Formats: sequence, structure tokens, C-alpha cells
Amino acid sequence: MTEALQDVIIRSVREDDSFGWLIMRKKLWPDCPPEEHKAEIKSCLRGLDKLPVFVAEQVDGNLVGFLEASIHHQQPHSTSENVLYIEGWYVEPAFRKRDIGRMLLEKAELWGRLKGFSEVFSDTEHHNTVSQKAHASLGFVEAYRNEEGIFYKKMLKPVDN
Repeated sequence: MTEALQDVIIRSVREDDSFGWLIMRKKLWPDCPPEEHKAEIKSCLRGLDKLPVFVAEQVDGNLVGFLEASIHHQQPHSTSENVLYIEGWYVEPAFRKRDIGRMLLEKAELWGRLKGFSEVFSDTEHHNTVSQKAHASLGFVEAYRNEEGIFYKKMLKPVDN
């Protein structure tokens, strides 16, 4: 399933996306060693049924954004045993403010709804005001905060049958 916005398509990640995905991961998590990024990419690709990853691809094939999610168990402030958790969410600076981040999130939320999840969680660092504004604008509410960061929650509507 793909979704298009102007010259960008949102779709599930493929193995041949590894290089472009790696470049963006390094920008989002610059302190993570390259070998760790590569190992995590391989792990995600082996487990896409439990570690969904979506990418934003230009019509020329260049990747300009990604969203990685996972399943968390016993999440604080959750009303469910299992929740969808946004682990990483990145859009190249030149492509921000074009709804690409929203579309990546919507794709992940749909995946979660189809799997029966009723909540999605995410987090950001205290100093990352851009991320805080993005979360708020997309319907997340602050669930709690601690020394590690600010944690957000959003309820998911059930899939219509």
C-alpha cells in the first residue's frame, strides 16, 4: 500500500532501501556507531511484522524520510498491555513542512490499527522543541516526562469493518 503527496510516496521499507535509510539514521542518531545502525537495519528487515518501518520516497528513488516503530509491552500510562511505539521518525530538512512526517505517522498508525492496537506512544528529548511541536500538531498528548525525555500518547481509532 502506498500513499502519494506531490512527488513523494510513503511505503514499507525494502532491503534495497538500506543505504538511504542508513544515511538518515545517522542524521537522526549521530552518536550511534555505523555498525550498530547496520545491525539494527538488518534486524528490522528480518522482523517487519513486529518492527514496521516506512519510508518517504521521491519519484526519482531518493529517500527523504523514515519512521521506525515497534511493539512495547507494559508501557507506563497505557491502558493496553501492548502499544505501538514510534522509535525513530525523521524527514530531511528540505522536505519538512510538507506533511511527509504526518503521512509517515498515518501509515504507522494504520499498521497499528490493523494489528489491533488502540494506542501509539512516542518520545522526544527535552530540548527538541521541533519534535515536541510535531507531536502536538499530530494529536499526541504528553503522557509523562522524566530525566530521559518527554513521552507522548495518542489513542487510535479502531478499524471500521
